[in-house]
Amino acid sequence: EIISLLTSSLNIHLNLGQNLLINTSETFMSLETISIESLSNRIVEQVGNDESTRFIW
Repeated sequence: EIISLLTSSLNIHLNLGQNLLINTSETFMSLETISIESLSNRIVEQVGNDESTRFIW
C-alpha cells in the first residue's frame, strides 16, 4: 500500500517521457511515464512473485 501511495503521489508530477529515481540505502524506486504505444517496443519482464515483484523494461 505504501508503494501505491508513493506512486500515485509522485506520478502526478511527471510529464510523459520523464522519470523519477529514488535510490537510498533503504529504498530503490523508479517511476517512468510512457505512452501505451511505446509499450509495443519494449520487453517487460516480471522478477519475483510476491510483494518484492518488480517489472524490468
